[in-house]
Amino acid sequence: MSKQEIGYREGINIMTLRRHFKMTAAEFADSWLTDGEGERVVSPEELKRIEAGELGAEKVLAHLEHTLSMDPSMFDMDPDSFAKNIDYFTEDVSKKPERFSSFAVSDRDSTINANLRILSDYLANNIIKGTFKAGSKLPSDRTLSEILDLPRASVRDALKVLDALGVIHIKPGSGSYIASEMDDIFTFPFSWTFLLDDSINDEIFELREILEVKAVKDVCRNRDHPDFPKIAEVIAQEKDSFSRYDFSSFVEYDNRFHYFIAKCSGNKLLCSLLVTSKKILALANTLNGMSNVHKMTAIHHEHMAIAEALQAGDSKGAAEAMKKHLKYSRIRYAK
Repeated sequence: MSKQEIGYREGINIMTLRRHFKMTAAEFADSWLTDGEGERVVSPEELKRIEAGELGAEKVLAHLEHTLSMDPSMFDMDPDSFAKNIDYFTEDVSKKPERFSSFAVSDRDSTINANLRILSDYLANNIIKGTFKAGSKLPSDRTLSEILDLPRASVRDALKVLDALGVIHIKPGSGSYIASEMDDIFTFPFSWTFLLDDSINDEIFELREILEVKAVKDVCRNRDHPDFPKIAEVIAQEKDSFSRYDFSSFVEYDNRFHYFIAKCSGNKLLCSLLVTSKKILALANTLNGMSNVHKMTAIHHEHMAIAEALQAGDSKGAAEAMKKHLKYSRIRYAK
């Protein structure tokens, strides 16, 4: 591809991104293209020329990588594919303020930690006593605030985090409900503890290596599990979404791949912990893990190597392939 073609694609995709946010060139520059002192790095006029392919986009792409955590190579994509995936690329940008609110992951002061643990213990204790069961409706945030003597805003923020993790479901106009899946209920204190930890990524990947390497070894001995064929089915679905540059579907199949491996291990607790660890990574990170075609290609080939070893019943090969996949995934999330 010539530099001119690359410049055209980058310009069109930058314009698609700007229009997705419903911003003028000036608004986009003020929001995402400023230096440390708040000064624009490009003028609105320059931005329009970049979008038209008349100027190089390097400076804009460098700032979007910093401000929106968008890998510059994504803008090399075919404009139709980029537009199709725009909701996925910007998902973290649109959800982060609502998801964390005043309870930002970076805001880990002792008061917030104490409040979160009070609510966590309250829910866990009531589940153990049988007061709350799967699908039970929770008291209102006002009632929880009174029961626990916590600020109502803190209760609301905590409930939003639990909703994001899948532990509860917030139904607008109806209230908050305990998840119907007991696996999610069991692991939620674990989820919350990790979400508040500064070294979350490293520790989650260390945990996943222990659990997932154990899982693939168990699967090799448990290939008569009724869900074992689904691993191969997911690989085929993953390949199809990959060929269509369908990022959102690929993410779903990535999750299913690891889920069916955990499920076929035959260990319900191991399965619950692995599903929870994936949720924590999704909640606490931007799209770094799978933000462009190159990363998606690598993930697909790594999954194929694991699946082939599982099909052959090669316990050692499956373990090594899984270790390699997690090692590279860790690097991908770090970038």
